[in-house]
Amino acid sequence: MKKLAFILCIGLLTFSACEKDEPNTGPGGTELLRLDGKRANSPILPGGTYEHAVKFPSSLTSLYDGDLLTGVQVEMNDVPSNMEVIIYGPGTSATVPGIELYAGVISGLTPNALNNIEFNEQDQILIGRSDLWISMKYTISSPTQVIGCDAGPRDPNGDYLNDNGAWTTFADFTGSESINWNIRGIVTRQ
Repeated sequence: MKKLAFILCIGLLTFSACEKDEPNTGPGGTELLRLDGKRANSPILPGGTYEHAVKFPSSLTSLYDGDLLTGVQVEMNDVPSNMEVIIYGPGTSATVPGIELYAGVISGLTPNALNNIEFNEQDQILIGRSDLWISMKYTISSPTQVIGCDAGPRDPNGDYLNDNGAWTTFADFTGSESINWNIRGIVTRQ
């Protein structure tokens, strides 16, 4: 009887202790370069020009060395009238992105949904062993919720924000929030 109770206890612990992670697969069997978890919300930001970014450090991009960044996946709340995706290389400091590798205006995004933005073949980026920043830039005229975020805890590279020209983290911007942007890279293995 003790043996049966022990087996039942182990079984219950196994099923209750492990929460299933979100899959790391993108559209069409691609993989996702990501630092975030499941979408929890989207912050309300006052009118202005913003750029939300996630920095994928070389320790992560080196796992995809020689593969292609073929798009971006982003969780949206409201969709502003102008939206741009920008990819940057490594910066001269750890907290500011480097040169712009790609920029493109986006249209046809769906509000309150996960959106896949696929690059044209000539715009795909070869991933190397260096930092890669993926950002979404937009302007809003009144308080709006745009980019989705998870419930944290914050990854040091998962919550960058450019507020009218100055790079900071969302944690520093708010003074307390611990989130990660729902911005991911779509990777096609070579």
